Formats: sequence, structure tokens, C-alpha cells
Amino acid sequence: MMLAGIFTFQLPRRMGLRRPAALLGATCRAAWLPPAILTVTELARKIETRWISILIGSIAPSILSGYAATVAVVAGAHLGESGVGG
Repeated sequence: MMLAGIFTFQLPRRMGLRRPAALLGATCRAAWLPPAILTVTELARKIETRWISILIGSIAPSILSGYAATVAVVAGAHLGESGVGG
């Protein structure tokens, strides 16, 4: 996980972004997937408002970071955990 964060930080830096933007991008990409998967797992057991709120909070940074690949990974993880499509 640490290597993923390092490389995710380096990618925006190589693209010409400054350190704060690269750090935000790395945080959005590396830190939001585990809570997203946890919320889908919990929502599969019982739908509660707090888990829906956490799910929204874990998806939004991925979308706002602007990385289409990250959004696809998070969406794929959600669909895989929920059992949709298979």
C-alpha cells in the first residue's frame, strides 16, 4: 500500500503538478478504496443511512480527483462486492 501511495504521488508530479496537488491525488486514489469496499459490504447486510453517507464520502474524492481510471476501479470494486453483474 505504501508503494502504491508513493507511485501515485509521483505520477501527478511527472505530469507537472505541484506537491499539494500530487498529494491530494495520491490520497484520493490510495486511501478511498478500502472504505468504499467496506461500505458496500455493510450495505449488503443492511441498508443504513450512515453507510450510505460513508459510501458517498468515499466515492466523491475519487470522482473529484479527476482520474478516470480510479473512478473505474472504485466502481468495479463496488459492483464486484455487491454481486452485480455476475
